[in-house]
Amino acid sequence: MPAIPLSYCRHVVRHLVLALFLALGFAVYAAPGRAATTGATRTALTEKQCTSLAASDYYDNGKFPDFGDLADAPTQITSAKVAAARPRIPSYCVVEGYIAPQIGFHLRLPMEGWNGKFFQQGCGGMCGTVFAGEGCNAAVGRGYACIVTDMGHSGTQVDTKWTINNPQGMIDFAWRATHLATVAGKAITEFAYGSRPSKAYFNGCSTGGRQAFTEVQKFPEDYDGVIANAPASGMDAALQLLWSVQANYRKDGSQILTYADIDLLADVVMKQCDAKDGLADGIINDPRQCRPNLQSLGLSAEKVEAIRKIYDGPRDSKGRQWTEGAEPGTELRWKGEYVGDDRGPPHYESFMRDWFRRIGFASDPGKDWKIGDFDWDRDPPRARNAAALLGVWNPDISSFTDRGGKLLLLQGWADDVVMPGPMIRYYEKLAKLAGGIDKAKENARLFMIPGSFHCWRGPGADAVDGIAAIEDWVEKGKAPDKLIGYHPKTQSRTPVYLMPLPEEEVAFSRPYFPWPATTRYSGKGDPAKAESFVPAYPKAAK
Repeated sequence: MPAIPLSYCRHVVRHLVLALFLALGFAVYAAPGRAATTGATRTALTEKQCTSLAASDYYDNGKFPDFGDLADAPTQITSAKVAAARPRIPSYCVVEGYIAPQIGFHLRLPMEGWNGKFFQQGCGGMCGTVFAGEGCNAAVGRGYACIVTDMGHSGTQVDTKWTINNPQGMIDFAWRATHLATVAGKAITEFAYGSRPSKAYFNGCSTGGRQAFTEVQKFPEDYDGVIANAPASGMDAALQLLWSVQANYRKDGSQILTYADIDLLADVVMKQCDAKDGLADGIINDPRQCRPNLQSLGLSAEKVEAIRKIYDGPRDSKGRQWTEGAEPGTELRWKGEYVGDDRGPPHYESFMRDWFRRIGFASDPGKDWKIGDFDWDRDPPRARNAAALLGVWNPDISSFTDRGGKLLLLQGWADDVVMPGPMIRYYEKLAKLAGGIDKAKENARLFMIPGSFHCWRGPGADAVDGIAAIEDWVEKGKAPDKLIGYHPKTQSRTPVYLMPLPEEEVAFSRPYFPWPATTRYSGKGDPAKAESFVPAYPKAAK
């Protein structure tokens, strides 16, 4: 018998060792569309198990699972490293990569205490980075694996240049990135811990709120519970923002209102509207109950007309309304957003100019187009290009609710970016389709947050533990009859607070009740405590 070459023996031994290694702790890709698991469920990761997820390890020792053939979401992990624990935030494995061809993601896997569940945190504005990863802190602190996505492009929150000659990027931004980040995130989580997540939740505000609606309406199997806050859906917010900026310009390009005018307006509105809810506390609980007397301001007719237009919202030359305007209580946010000063024009002037050029209209009207060129008879129908791509106002969510899905809706009354009106209209349509408010509340509830600006901040108690509420609803069948909001002494860097807030960090609290109820001071008890407030059912002011 001829001698067996030594090189062949080494080759066989190498493969036997590799096979034994795989059998003991790692798996190869086992079936189309799904990455194989490690074969054993665990709730903690070692540093090696974290860093071995990185693509560089694949060619060195064969430990990396190949997500390149993941059905619908071919994925490449580009880095994996351990992030040190911080106060109230445990250590986690940071996994980054992309889903073909260009969707970036940032996934956080708890190094200890994985709760067996998955979470996606939405982004904001035009996205363009994985900055929303910090929004995962609250979820990771509860043991979730949490993912965010850049929505398929690189840029800033107000950058629209990525849309130029980039139809793939537009599709990613509209719906594909959110859904495929879910697919990839669940697959990587399953590989890392050895079992499929038992529950999945989504949370987002603004663009993140639109992402939430996208999941409920287009991919109802992705999540068990969804929190949607102030969704920037379709063209409503963009029309209102452009109108509000345009309302403050004269034909010669000069601005009508000044910061001093806005300070005066805010003070007068608060004096006229604040106490209508039974308590003068600097928060307008229900703006529908107050229509400010603008003549009492003592301003010129031109200035009063500019203010009135901002409140009234976008209209054509015949007075027909395109969408709602600003509510009383938003006024201080007009400074810098609708109204500029000697330092420059308002923020939303350039943002809305670029947004309509590259997203709102089907074709770019050119670099010389200005917001003053927008024709309110002709151009809103043209902006339906954005509504077709980004609009998610479908009130039929039966595909989501029929499988047990729960939808928690939040909206700030003092939001100056995404007006409350469209959310209220949407929920009332949803309720009508469901068979009435009581029937709708079985699966979807709307909570209005007085004094909350866009997503968070403001004079109100905007720190709400939405995660706990949606968990109880989905997992215990306990629908939220009341949410408690807290006003923190120190504002969070993101709209997602680390809950519960330490008692010493809370300035005051308020309860919120499902729509159509509002909150009213009972007339007795400490007004800084939520238990001193009761539900009320007022009608809108005439």
